[in-house]
Amino acid sequence: MQPLAEQILPDDIQIIIEDNGAGMSKADLESKFLVIGRRRRKGKEMDARTDSRRIIMGRKGLGKLAGFGIAHLIEVTSKVETETHATRIILDLDTLLNSGPHPTEAAAGEDLTAEQNATADGPAKQAEVKVPVEIIPDGAGLTKGTRIVLKRLVYEAVRGELAASLNQALAENFYGINASDFGITINNTLVDTTSADFAYAFPNNDTVPKNSLVKVNIPSDDLFGTNLSIEYRIRFRPPKHQLAAKGRGMRVYAHNRLASAPDLLDVKSSAHGFQYTSYLDGVVMADFIDEQPTDYISTDRQSLRWDTPILTPLRDFLTAQMNRALNDYANTVSEGLENKLKDDDFTRGVISAGRLPEHRERNAWQIAKTLAGRDAGDIESDFYRNTLKSVVSGIGHGEILGTIQLLAEQEHPELNEVIKEITKLTRHEFDEFMTIIDARLTAIQALSKLVEDVNFKAAKNEKELHLLFEKNPWIIDPTYFEFLTSNQGENELTQRLSKDLEIGKFAPQNYDPETDDEAKPLGANKRPDLTFLLSNQSLKRLVIIELKAPNTPLHIDHLTQLKGYMAKAEKFLKKTDGGTAVKVEGILIGSHNADTVAEKVQSLDYEIEKQMGPNSPWRVFDILEVLRRTRDAHREILDVYQKASLMPVSVAQLAGTAKKAAQ
Repeated sequence: MQPLAEQILPDDIQIIIEDNGAGMSKADLESKFLVIGRRRRKGKEMDARTDSRRIIMGRKGLGKLAGFGIAHLIEVTSKVETETHATRIILDLDTLLNSGPHPTEAAAGEDLTAEQNATADGPAKQAEVKVPVEIIPDGAGLTKGTRIVLKRLVYEAVRGELAASLNQALAENFYGINASDFGITINNTLVDTTSADFAYAFPNNDTVPKNSLVKVNIPSDDLFGTNLSIEYRIRFRPPKHQLAAKGRGMRVYAHNRLASAPDLLDVKSSAHGFQYTSYLDGVVMADFIDEQPTDYISTDRQSLRWDTPILTPLRDFLTAQMNRALNDYANTVSEGLENKLKDDDFTRGVISAGRLPEHRERNAWQIAKTLAGRDAGDIESDFYRNTLKSVVSGIGHGEILGTIQLLAEQEHPELNEVIKEITKLTRHEFDEFMTIIDARLTAIQALSKLVEDVNFKAAKNEKELHLLFEKNPWIIDPTYFEFLTSNQGENELTQRLSKDLEIGKFAPQNYDPETDDEAKPLGANKRPDLTFLLSNQSLKRLVIIELKAPNTPLHIDHLTQLKGYMAKAEKFLKKTDGGTAVKVEGILIGSHNADTVAEKVQSLDYEIEKQMGPNSPWRVFDILEVLRRTRDAHREILDVYQKASLMPVSVAQLAGTAKKAAQ
């Protein structure tokens, strides 16, 4: 089997490009067209024009080889108007590659002969390849002009919507050309190189048509001592019409031909309105670039030599104008958003359903405005609607860090601005949270001393510990305060799951914790009333907490019980939550005595050693270990906050801290 990448299509599948220009004679084809690397403009750069005064595009003479990128055979037929015949040449890639002697490799320490050196790979070696030339007496159907036929097309090159991609590429490369002067058709349909829809244009949005350009003079470097005349306009595509990353920025044309692909140049991500770069479609007509003795345009016409003295002023001017345009467009979008949001049923419904305190409701409206601004005011986009729900839910429950983590994990280029806005609007809540952190550290220290006490471990303090952990899940993990809740009344699904698992208040009425199997240290100790759930539906996360009394050594039966709860929970959620994937985790907490010789305890230790790790769905902790981990985590949060108070913290660092804490 031949790989698809190596296959070619039959000869009857062709791409035909034809023009009605001046054409080429037999002498032109032989002495000009077939010469690789010929610089057609050399020596007359300031006046390299055709008979009809159109500026000549050819510079390096390599474009004629571009066809080999998609075809193995190129047939060129051309006719000048004063001749009755046409001339045809056929460039066969396989024949060209196999013609002449093959390069000779020198053995180690051996010099090549002059003859060998002439055919070996080396720098700047010239080779002559014979290409047959055919005369077509009847003119091959051409009055004047050139026809190029691409045959034996490479399979990989012609997949997908070929006509659509060709249309777009040609429209961009020949932007602004008057169709009466130079028209391009694909399958008899004219390529429109002049029009596009725009929501805003800079400068003069209200006074100049959005498709029109404005003329300015830019002072050049003293070396040139003159002004550079250009025409330009910075436009923004409508909402829902974001440009691909490679299509954002200023496109530069010289004599209506692309000189540089879209580029944001030196625009910084910190610029006001930077989020609107995804809509920024700028165009510059800078003919002076193409009229210099020095070549400033790359061979593929995708970039310019921006750091040269003549182009640096243009780069600086365009960067400054893009910054101004982004600022103006951001302000324009913002001005109309407030009333638009107030009239939007979805936005009003989400914020109302959040039942927020007054100060947080004001924040929610401001955040809604910021979110809508990320999509140029599109309040019907999936991004706006999904993110607004998460944000309102987060600030409604004080889960600020959780909200930031949710946003940071989404794939959207403008989310940093949203995170920054939320952080700014809720900074006082961070301050309050840090006060709580400080108080918690004191509480953890006191609780650790209490748990270490021999009398505490000997007594049956299980129910008291259960209530403490359930009401203060941050003791187990500081992020549970932000991401998860054990409030059964607020989560109908969690409540139904607790009933299905027969835990908490749904424990069987005939359960007797005083039986030998429950009371003995190495008994079953299942105690279903001392299991509780922490959940967050938006994060699709459920944690099952199984707590054992301090006077009960943890053993393998306890882990088996926890795994049973996890299995039942996963099965329940698949049936009742529409099959949506929910991450189910389990935590077993109690007195972990690794020194005992009891078989059940040793079996648990073996399981922990072989199976428990950072990514395992279940974990086993001694009560004191839980307290130590939580103490260290709170100290780290406090340390980060104190450092942040002394120096600016980037949004990326803040989001990273939230994500790290969650992990």
